[in-house]
Amino acid sequence: MLAIAAIIDYPSDWLMFRKITGNAESGLSATYVLKICALWLLFKPTSMFRFSLFLCVTIATLFILLPCVANHLVFAFVVACSIIAAWAGLLIRDKTLNINPSTLYNTFSPIIRVEVLLLYFWAVIHKFNSGFFNSSISCSTIHIFKLKDQIHFLPTFEALITVNIYLTIFIEILIPLFLIFRQTRMIGLLLGLLFHLVVSFSYPGFTAMIYATLSLFWTNHLYYTPRNQTNKHGPSMSDTRPPLPNTIYYSLQICALFAILALLSYMYSRQWNYLRISINQMLVAAYALVIILYFIGIILPRWRTMNSAVPIFRTSSHYLWVFPAILFLNGLTPYLGIKNTQAFAMFSNLSTERGKTNHLFIPPSIQLSNNLSDLVQINESSDSVINAFGKTIREHPWTSTYIPLSSSYFGSKYGVQSGWRFDLPYFMLRSRITELRKNGVKGVYVNYIRDGKTFVTSNAEKDPHLSTAPYLARKFLLMRAVPREVTGLCMW
Repeated sequence: MLAIAAIIDYPSDWLMFRKITGNAESGLSATYVLKICALWLLFKPTSMFRFSLFLCVTIATLFILLPCVANHLVFAFVVACSIIAAWAGLLIRDKTLNINPSTLYNTFSPIIRVEVLLLYFWAVIHKFNSGFFNSSISCSTIHIFKLKDQIHFLPTFEALITVNIYLTIFIEILIPLFLIFRQTRMIGLLLGLLFHLVVSFSYPGFTAMIYATLSLFWTNHLYYTPRNQTNKHGPSMSDTRPPLPNTIYYSLQICALFAILALLSYMYSRQWNYLRISINQMLVAAYALVIILYFIGIILPRWRTMNSAVPIFRTSSHYLWVFPAILFLNGLTPYLGIKNTQAFAMFSNLSTERGKTNHLFIPPSIQLSNNLSDLVQINESSDSVINAFGKTIREHPWTSTYIPLSSSYFGSKYGVQSGWRFDLPYFMLRSRITELRKNGVKGVYVNYIRDGKTFVTSNAEKDPHLSTAPYLARKFLLMRAVPREVTGLCMW
């Protein structure tokens, strides 16, 4: 399922970021290689070599694309690193390349399950802010109107908009809570699958990725054998298989897939007034529905025999806990003043810039860094990327600065302005000028205001401070621009 997510995700709009940073060719090539490796793995998913190669290419591709990747791709990066680290640990321990797939699965799966819980944990915690509970700017409201752009008959009356704010948080709390306990795990899985089916219409890549990680909660084991089977040579990839669906369920799933695709394709080709979705969204929605059918028809009836009472969050490879720790610290970075994006605060309205916060119970006093307080106002620049921040804009891909409004939103009484003035974190100015210097750009002119003082330079690439941002910091510290007049806006 990770391979399927890789094929669905990494769309061309993320590669647009690399065009801005001058790395479009390497990013595009890496993405193509990743998709080829994913397809190769799908033809033989039992191959350990293909699986490990796919993970290594995933890590390399995402590292090339950093820092301009979405929240869920940062999560996918850590997941891939966790699995490769588990595989490397087994290689060192057993001193053999012939790693038992079940042993590998039992080593990394508890860690990734915890990582999934942490993803939901931060998604919920970040939403406890005044902006998210303000129905006029809440990301919950924005999401309803974005769905309405595609599904025109979706209701948007006042009561639904208000209830949806609390319903979103309630569901995102219940999913991880139910996943923790064995008695409620299947309810949590079904709730998660249905919730992310709705999300898939706006963010198909995220749904494909989360489905892959949620599948680790289906069973304690890599493979499930309905009958007791023994092999004198021990377990192998051929005699331990997942439960095969019976003919009826299998046929229903395939028929449902093609029926849904046919219906949606018809609606799309005719530009039906009640439904406007892309081909990618159609495919992901159909894929999600097939997974849900498989879960209900195959996994649920066999769940008690597929799962033992063994704890699913326990691993003998304790060194792997460093990866959940990294995820936890990454989610904490907005409150520490380190960065304000790629911290799983997507669609949360969280604002921790300028030494302030709109969070309801995490105070700004714990901020350790001034990255989000040290802001500059761009007046003018010869570089089009920097110069854009001196204008009124709504989005800018280089800093992952997006205010996702929709035509339905503008047409409602919640309609707001379509552009804002932004201040740019000083580190991001340094990061951009450093990239320009490394790309050999000469005569970079920039006029900006910092701490009330105006700075003008005609050769910023020669400035010893502006042009020397550290490489790893530029890779892992992405900061979006900050709206100048307002705070708490829904930003991706």
